[in-house]
Order: sequence, then structure tokens, then C-alpha cells
Amino acid sequence: MLFGLPQKLRYAGGTVNITDGVNVYEQVSSFTYLGITLDPSLRWMAHVAKITAKILGGLGAMGRARAFVSTDILQTMYQTLLLSHLDYCATAWLPSLVLSNKTLVLQLGRLINRAARLITGHLLKDHVPVEVLLAEAGLEPLTKRVETISLATVFKAVRGKAPVYMTDLFRWKSPPMLRARTRTEAKLIRDYDPHLLHCPSARVASYRSSMQHYGAQLWNTLSLKQRTAITYKNYKNGNTGGN
Repeated sequence: MLFGLPQKLRYAGGTVNITDGVNVYEQVSSFTYLGITLDPSLRWMAHVAKITAKILGGLGAMGRARAFVSTDILQTMYQTLLLSHLDYCATAWLPSLVLSNKTLVLQLGRLINRAARLITGHLLKDHVPVEVLLAEAGLEPLTKRVETISLATVFKAVRGKAPVYMTDLFRWKSPPMLRARTRTEAKLIRDYDPHLLHCPSARVASYRSSMQHYGAQLWNTLSLKQRTAITYKNYKNGNTGGN
């Protein structure tokens, strides 16, 4: 498989086959690696199609069980049969999907809404607002879920609780250099926050959805208490300290 921007792939022309002198390796349009279906432009259409089929199966199971189980069990079924597929390796594909393919985001969002209706008992004809429906069911919107998972990954990385390849993606914002003794330069130094991450510039859409850029952007929007929290529990509660 060749990876690249769509226009670059079109410029590359037709199929490319590779041989080692004995075997011929044919070019494919998608393949699954560690449970993630990759496509040449990393638009995740094939991956979403596969997890959609699995999620629909989970929705069917919830629908059949709804008359016999409580709301708590339905929420557990949602987490087990639906959310597990959305959360799996989410930092690798969900941010890119949310930022670049609104159609697939809406498709997955409708599946979450269907699960919320099964949990709450509301019908489509009731016209309950999505925000109210999800809140009543205790579910997160897809965009909020992406932020939650991404921020959890960034927190572990900056606190040294993630693999080295992940911690190396982030670095703290450097203090401003005093070029001249002016009020503007002095204000920059006074306002410097050592708990902000450096956010690299991104001109390509695929890089804007990477953890190095997207994760740093999200981190810098957090409150100071969350950015200075030592433990993940305190980070979630918006507290500082390590207790």
C-alpha cells in the first residue's frame, strides 16, 4: 500500500507491485493492522465501515435485551458492545476523522444517539434534543469523547506515564526572550505560563489532527489546576497536588 495525500497518489499513477525476485507483492487498497483498517489517504472510511457493522450488532443486542434489563445494564452493554470499538486506538484515527470527515462523524453520532434512545426509552418521533437525550442516557457526544481520550493520553505523556515515543511528541513552551526593555516585552515575560505545551504549526490537515498538534492545542485550553495536577484523579477533578 502507498500512503500519501490524494493528489500525490493520483500523480503516482496506477498500481505498483513490488518483487523480491521470488514473490510478487501486490498493492492493496486497505489492510488491517492491530485491529485498525488503514487506507492510502488515512481517511478511515474502511475502518468506520467495519466498526459500524460491529456497533449495529451491539445495538441489536441492546434492543433485544431492553425489555428485560435495567438502565444500568443497558449502559454497561453500551460501554461493552459499542464504546469499546470507538475507543480502541482512538487517538490514532478519531481526531483525524472528527477534523476532516464530517459525514462519517455524523454517521457514528447517529449510532450513539440510537443507543441513547434505547437506554432512555425515547422514540425518534419524540424529537428530544440530542444534548438532552445524551445527558439523560449518561453518554458523551463523539466530539467530546475524542477530547477526553486525547487529553488523557497527553496527561500521561507529560507526566512520564506513557511510552517514550509518546512523551517525545510533547515539550513545554519555551519562555519568551527579552529583546528590548519595553512594556510589551515585560508583559510577555510576566504572562509566561510554564505549564503550556508548545503547539507546532500545521499547514496540512492530516498533521493538524495528530496528537503532537491537536493534543497540545487541547491541553492549552485546560484550566491551570488541571494542567498542574500530578495524578490523573486530580486532573479529572480539576484539583492540584498528588493526594
